[in-house]
Amino acid sequence: MPGPPPDPNAVRRNKKTPGVELPACGRQGDPPPVPKGIDLWPAGVEIWRELWSLPQAVEWERMHAHRVVARYCSMSDSDEPDLAELRQLEDRLGLNPKAMRALMWTIGVPESAEVAAQTAKSSRERRLERTRRGVRAVDPASA
Repeated sequence: MPGPPPDPNAVRRNKKTPGVELPACGRQGDPPPVPKGIDLWPAGVEIWRELWSLPQAVEWERMHAHRVVARYCSMSDSDEPDLAELRQLEDRLGLNPKAMRALMWTIGVPESAEVAAQTAKSSRERRLERTRRGVRAVDPASA
């Protein structure tokens, strides 16, 4: 015999923590200075600039992950990078789709797309509108 239904107001013990929605436009502004003690070649500095404009950079800044990002830039610019270490850093920084899922990070919808989605009619609405325009009342006496 089944027990009583579960209480909908009960606190779930395995409730997942909410994810983080990152801004689609990325992090705004100039990149932060490279941490002291980490020297980057010109290519590494370019990687640093690119990375700090990504949506993930908003979370890196919140977490103060500047040194981890700098280490990734330094290793990426190396003549013989340790690919295993680079992959681990990519995962920690959320630089691939699987890592973003694991970190529960999503990239939000760009504002222009959001506005377009709100103003656009669904295909069903457009079909109904065409049908209404195409159907006309016919006077049976005139036929």
